[in-house]
Amino acid sequence: MDTWIWIERASWLVAIVGIPSLVIGLLALTRRPRLSVGFLPFRKAGIFGRRDEPRAETKASPTFTKTPELSDTFQVDMVILNLGSGSARDLLVNFKFPPKLGREHLIVALGPAHHLDRMPTDDGLTWSFHHSYLHPGDRIFCEFGVQVPASLDRIEIAYEISMADSPTVRGSANVVVSRPT
Repeated sequence: MDTWIWIERASWLVAIVGIPSLVIGLLALTRRPRLSVGFLPFRKAGIFGRRDEPRAETKASPTFTKTPELSDTFQVDMVILNLGSGSARDLLVNFKFPPKLGREHLIVALGPAHHLDRMPTDDGLTWSFHHSYLHPGDRIFCEFGVQVPASLDRIEIAYEISMADSPTVRGSANVVVSRPT
C-alpha cells in the first residue's frame, strides 16, 4: 500500500512541474514578429510614449547646384524594426521606387544579396535584398542616395517584406521633397 502512495505523490510532482512547462511552451508558440518600416529619426509611440517607431514620412531639402533639373545626391535613412515578441526569419525585402526615378537617380548597396531591377509588372525600380533573421528589438538600416528630378515633389517608396514563418508586411513610406526658396 505504501508503494501506491509514493506513485500517487510522484504523479502529483509530474503534474506540478509539467503543467507550467506546458503553458510556457504554448506561450512560446504564440510569439510573432511585428515589423515596422520607416525613416530615422524615430518617433515616440505607444500608450506612454516609451516605444521607438520609425516615421512613415520624412522631409528632404535637396540642393540643386549642378543643374536646376536634377538635385544633388542626398541620403535617405530607412529602417526596418521588429517590434514583436518573436524573430522574423528568412526576410526578403523589396523597396519599390516611383517610375520617375531611374537607375541613374539611385545609389543603393549592390552585390550578391542586393539587386536593383526594373520589374515587368510595374514601371518603377525595385531594390531587393535578403536578410537571414531579425530578432525582437533588432533593426536593419537601409541607407540609399537619391537625386530627385525637379518635377518630383514626393517619393513614395512601397515596401514588401516576406518572411518564412509570418505573413507578408506591405506598406509605403514617403519622402517629401521641399524646394529651397
